[in-house]
Amino acid sequence: MILGIDASRANVMQKTGVEWYAWRIIQEFKNIIPPDVRVILYSREPLEGALAKLPPLWESRVITTPFNRLWTHLGLAYEMFRRPPDVLFIPAHVLPLIHPRTVIALHDIASVRHPEYYRIFERWYHWWTTRYALRHAWRIITPSRFTAQEIQEVFGRGLSVATGPIEVIHLGSDASSAVTADNEASVPMIIPEEPYLLHIGRLERKKGTLDLLRAFEIVKEDSEHAALKLLLVGRPGVGFPEIEVVIANSPYRNDIHHLGWLPEPEKQRLLQAAHVFVFPSQYEGFGIPLLEAAACGVPVVARRAGSLPEIAGHDLVHWFDEPYELPLVLKDALLDLEWHHYVKSEGPKHATRFSWRAAAMRTWDVLRRALQNGRG
Repeated sequence: MILGIDASRANVMQKTGVEWYAWRIIQEFKNIIPPDVRVILYSREPLEGALAKLPPLWESRVITTPFNRLWTHLGLAYEMFRRPPDVLFIPAHVLPLIHPRTVIALHDIASVRHPEYYRIFERWYHWWTTRYALRHAWRIITPSRFTAQEIQEVFGRGLSVATGPIEVIHLGSDASSAVTADNEASVPMIIPEEPYLLHIGRLERKKGTLDLLRAFEIVKEDSEHAALKLLLVGRPGVGFPEIEVVIANSPYRNDIHHLGWLPEPEKQRLLQAAHVFVFPSQYEGFGIPLLEAAACGVPVVARRAGSLPEIAGHDLVHWFDEPYELPLVLKDALLDLEWHHYVKSEGPKHATRFSWRAAAMRTWDVLRRALQNGRG
């Protein structure tokens, strides 16, 4: 039996949400897929780092194309035509036009629910590729019940009978990259001495960055929070020029620090030392950062949106619904020391309910059924 996996997203250097999902699922697969299954990892460039360390009967296959775009529909599709595996798994991308029996993970339909944050071509492409996957994939995996319900509501008529039920498989919380006494010396000293709010995610309108900046200014007007800092970790996204202007014109611009994308150890160390983690995103298919904050025992302020209420422990989060509520919720969260102690104790317990090993085991079960049914 041959299982093919699109590892192109897992091999990205500066990983964020879905890229980390692809990487961690593949790494877990190395420990759970039986040795009699041959596995092929497809990528644009040679695999890097730990991803390149393969078990017996695993191989890496680099697919090159003369084009920067459409690698999936040109390069991967042609490979599927020439040398198809028995089953193909797409953890974080789109279904190629030519494919064998395929299992694909669809993480959200943000471009459908919030088209205002996407260019016209992006909206059309996301709609078309999602609809195509729903009609032609053997199984669909989603990271949350919320995403499954969204797909059913928007694309219900486009679901193929052959696709079967949508498999909801929650993602994991990873503590392996956390900073410990053993590796602390290797992590750069970038931790502010003053208390700080931390946000991790792309800096863009959909993620609520502008709402956070405006709320931070209101909180800072209170002398009780004069020393408070705001740390923004993540790459620029849609609407970033406007965000840059707001930061540059803020009376508290010296207390706002955009750190860009950070490697996992640095990000984890910032998270562990944060006073409050803020996640004002307007739409999420899962919300890994909330689980990472819980694993570190860090209190969270988040918008009650998307899958977040499904994933986050209710008592571990101070919720808000509208942007005007955020400043008051932040002030309450900063001063609620009893709640801070509760989160420090209960957050790590909640995070253990979500593991990458469990996610990989359930995903492998779907792939195993696909392989067995294909043989029958």
